[in-house]
This record gives sequence, structure tokens and C-alpha cells, in this order.
Amino acid sequence: VSPFFRHSIQNAMFWAARVHRQVRLFANGSSNKRRRPQRELSAKQLTGCLAKSHKISELRDLWGHFHLEFDQLHVVTLLHRSGTLSASVNCFPWLIEPAAKLQEHVQSAIAAEDSSKSVTARELCSALWACAKIQLLPDHHQLPMFLAKSLHQRVGDCKPQELANAVWAIARLELKDWTLLEDLCSEAAERTPEMSSQHLANVSWALGRLSRPHDVWFRSVGEQMLNKDLTNFPVRHLVNITWGFARVGVVHSRFLEELGSSVANSNSLAKWGAQDLSGLAWSFASLEVVHASLFKRIGKEITENNRLETFGPQEMQNLIWAFAIMTRAGHLTEDVSDSLSLTASAVPRNRRASSAEMQRADNVMEKAAVTG
Repeated sequence: VSPFFRHSIQNAMFWAARVHRQVRLFANGSSNKRRRPQRELSAKQLTGCLAKSHKISELRDLWGHFHLEFDQLHVVTLLHRSGTLSASVNCFPWLIEPAAKLQEHVQSAIAAEDSSKSVTARELCSALWACAKIQLLPDHHQLPMFLAKSLHQRVGDCKPQELANAVWAIARLELKDWTLLEDLCSEAAERTPEMSSQHLANVSWALGRLSRPHDVWFRSVGEQMLNKDLTNFPVRHLVNITWGFARVGVVHSRFLEELGSSVANSNSLAKWGAQDLSGLAWSFASLEVVHASLFKRIGKEITENNRLETFGPQEMQNLIWAFAIMTRAGHLTEDVSDSLSLTASAVPRNRRASSAEMQRADNVMEKAAVTG
């Protein structure tokens, strides 16, 4: 079943249930005269209720009971809280209605060109991030497109977190607004000293996912990373930043050399996951950055501690491909090649790999052996 068809079915079921509930309440209203009307909430009380909601069902009930009292800030908060609490990648059908309400307001603000009615940069970025989290895709709803259009005039008002969230959302939603992306990344490049590791990772990952090289951004990030203590840098953020460099083919030699040396001399690789180890090796090999001690350290960690059992098919392919590229180019020493052989001999023990994945891994190893 296509996502669009499934989304249409969910939406139809939601509205059918809502109509049925309204009919039932109307039918019981005449006989239940003591039934108290739903009390109204002030704007401050509604904001507090949204902030205290820790379940999607609580947010849904708030919208169902008090949707007439929601202003644009409440709707943005509702969407943002839904994105924060949601563990699903599917848009909840009941969120279509508040999304439409926010879209109507954004459209009217754009048409009126009235600054008093416009949505702030923070609200735009929060709503765009929420659309990406709940997967309110442009193919199904026009809200992301109107948020992006309105954000064009607000880039200079964005804070570092808002810039990072907006770029990440554009990548997740696959919005093809390259002008906005360029403006956001240029602004973010000037703010890297203010950005956290999460912000740096989000923007780098997003540009990598979209395969959009932005030399100013990556140069700024590379220089900023030289001022960081890489030994205490969050591992996943470190790998995502490096992956972004590799995906767009941008090499920052000093940063990558320092990173490779830091990892090679690290005693904490036991805390690195399979995705982290394979991702870093893949990034260095993809950029053809020679750092034999890094590959030797990764190979030692994997083979001596029997880590390959934790690798999935994709992670294993990335790892073996990286070692094969380095070996074929003659960049690895004999000791590292031995680590590669040990990795190859351990491949069959990985029960998570299908026969097709295993054959592809064998093919990679065979080419490495012939050319290495």
C-alpha cells in the first residue's frame, strides 16, 4: 500500500470517528441536561497544558476540546510537541486540521505583507522541524512549502538552533528550495562558534543527505572542530559530521588528520557502535584520506573483541568496502591487511546478513585480495 493511500485511509477513519462522536453527543444532549459544558482556557493556561502534555493522546484531546482557542503560537507548540513525543514516522491524521489552520495563517500573512501578522523565525523553524518529525510531507500537505516561503525573509532572525533545525527539516522533507538552503547554511557558517555538537552534526548530515556541497559551511565547521576536544566529542555527532564531508566530497585535511589521530589513540572505541565504526571508516575511504593508524585501530577493535557479530548487512558492507579501497590503493600496511583478512574470515558468523549481502561482501573481499 502506498504511503499516500495509507494516509488517505487514516484521514478518512479519523473524520468518520469524529463525526460519529459528535452525533452521539448531540443525541445524548437533550436527555442529559445536567451535563456541564467544557470550560474555557485562557491563552496562558492552554500554553501550560501543552507544555505539560507527555503523550500524543493528551495533545489530541487538547485540540479536540479547545481548538477554537488555539492561536498560531499554540498551533506551532502543538505541532512541535507532537514531533518531540512521536516515535512514529507517520503523520497522525488528527494533526491535519491544526496544520491547515497554521497554513491559513501563514498564507494570509504572506499575502498581506503585514509584519504584525507574520510568523516569527522561531515559530517557522519549529513548525518546519515538526513537519519533518511527523513526516507531514509536501506531497500530502502544503504547509512545509508555505513555511519555507515565509522563512526566506526571516533567515537573519534565526538563532543557531533554529538554523540547524530548519536545514535538517529541509533534508528530511526533501524540499527543493535550494535558495533557502543556501541562505540558511551561509548564515549558519557564520555562527558555528555558537553551535552545539548536535547543531554542527545536523547541518552537516543534512547537506550530505541532499548531496549539496557548501564549501563555506564545511570550511567553517572544519576550523571549528580544530578547537574542540575530539576525545570528549559525542561519537554519533562526530561520525555524522565526517559523513557529511564524505557525502559531498569536501576534504578538510587538518581536521581529518586530527580526527584520525584522536580515534587511533583512543581507548574508548568499545563505546562506539557498529554504525559509528563503519561510518567513520567509510567516510575516510570515500574521501581517499590516508590514515593507516586509524584503520589499524578500527580493525584491531573489531577483530580482537569479536565486534563483527553486532554489524548489520549495510554496516558490514561499508566497513569491508572501506578496507578494500585502502588496501587496493596500497595505503594500508601489512598489519592492517591482516586485520582485513581476519574481518573477512569472521563475516560468515554474522547471522543478520542475508545470502545476497554475503555474496556482495565476498565479491568486495575478492577484489581487494586480487588488487591488494
